[in-house]
Amino acid sequence: MKIFVAPPLLPYQELLAACVALKQECAGFHFDIMDAVFVPEIRFTITDINKLRQEPALKNTQFWVHLMVADPKRYIQDLMLCPGDIASFHYEAVHQPKAHRNLTVNMIEELTQILEHKNIMPSLAINPTTPLKSLLDALFLFEHILIMGVNPGKSGQPFINPVLKKIARLIAYKVAQELSLTITVDGGVNSQNITTLNDLDVDAITCTSAIFDAPDSLKALKVLNKLI
Repeated sequence: MKIFVAPPLLPYQELLAACVALKQECAGFHFDIMDAVFVPEIRFTITDINKLRQEPALKNTQFWVHLMVADPKRYIQDLMLCPGDIASFHYEAVHQPKAHRNLTVNMIEELTQILEHKNIMPSLAINPTTPLKSLLDALFLFEHILIMGVNPGKSGQPFINPVLKKIARLIAYKVAQELSLTITVDGGVNSQNITTLNDLDVDAITCTSAIFDAPDSLKALKVLNKLI
C-alpha cells in the first residue's frame, strides 16, 4: 500500500519545504482543492498547485489533486499537471436525478476525456454516504477510485468505520469482475487504522493529521510506513 502525503494549507515556501522534506518517504502528494460550495472551506487553488508542479525539486514526484468542487470541469481545464499525475473529482458533484442516470455517466465520461487529453489519470471520488451501486455504470471509465473515509471538507475528522464495509465490497467486486482498479482511501487514516486498510488490500491512502499534527512530521511518516 502506498502513502500519499496531503499537506495542510501552508504559506507557499513552507509548503514547498515540507514537500521536499517528505518526498523520499511517500508515493507523492495529495492536494485538496475546495470551492466553498461543494464543501464549506477553501484550501489550495489551481494556481498554487500549478506553481508547485513546476518546482524542480518536485519534478519526479507524483501529484494527486482532489477536486472537492461543484464544477469540476472548470477546474480541470486549468490544471497544469505532468503525465501520470492524478485528478479526482466527485461523483456527487456531477450526479443527476435517477431519471437522468445516463446523463450522469455522460458527464463523467466528458470529464475523464478532458483529463486523459491532458495526460492526467482520471479518478472518481465517492462520499461515505453514497452507495457503491451508484458508481457501477461508470466504473469502466476509471483505473482509479477514491473512497472517502470522512465527509469531505475538513481535516482531522475521525474515520467513519462503516466505510470499511464499502471498501471491502468494492475490492471484492474488483476481484470478481477482474477489473484493473486502483482503490484508494482519503480521510481519517492514522496509525490506529492504517494496518486494517492495508489488510483489506487498499492500494493507496492519504494522510494529513497523522503526519502534520505530530511534533516531527518526517518521523510520523516513517512510523506509518513501518506499519504497512
